[in-house]
Amino acid sequence: MRAKKAILDDYARYCADLDNPGRELICHVTRDVIKRLATVYDGHPDYTEDFRP
Repeated sequence: MRAKKAILDDYARYCADLDNPGRELICHVTRDVIKRLATVYDGHPDYTEDFRP
C-alpha cells in the first residue's frame, strides 16, 4: 500500500505544473496508467467513476 501511495504522491508532485510541455505527455500517460490500476477497486464503496479509464 505504501508503494501505491508513493506513486500517487510522486505523480501529484511531478505533474502539478502542466505548463511545462515536457511533462505534459508523461503526466497524461501516467494518469491513464493510474486509472487503469484503480479499476481493481471498482467494487469498493469509495470508488469514484472519475477513476474509470
